[in-house]
Amino acid sequence: MKAKTVHEQASRLLANRKIAARVAAWHKRAAEEAVLDRSWVLKRLMRNVRIAMGEETVKLRVRSAKADGIEEFEITDRDAAAANRALELLGKTPELALFIERREVGKAGEFDHLSNEDLMKCIAEETEALGIIGNGERKYSVD
Repeated sequence: MKAKTVHEQASRLLANRKIAARVAAWHKRAAEEAVLDRSWVLKRLMRNVRIAMGEETVKLRVRSAKADGIEEFEITDRDAAAANRALELLGKTPELALFIERREVGKAGEFDHLSNEDLMKCIAEETEALGIIGNGERKYSVD
């Protein structure tokens, strides 16, 4: 069929309420299955750590050239770089906040003229403005 004919037929079919409802249901189901959420990502990152550290095996299926079937292997392979990256990403989550990127604010020597007392006061004011309490925890969520 030509593209124009296909579009005309599809339009005609979608005009049918039963077909339109079925297509809408398929779209809804596909959208629900495609949703990525925080839990899904965190579970996979944690599994990647276990695999990369050799704590969990992975099943590998290989089509055998000698046999007509598929051979299945269980492998364990350590990959320090992959484990470190997954751990780093987990450590950056708000739940852990282990790896907080810090940037120097201000110009070089900008605070040199302040006494220790004035500097501590300035730091206290800034942390209060940011909602940070004494041990680095936040008073409120920044999500």
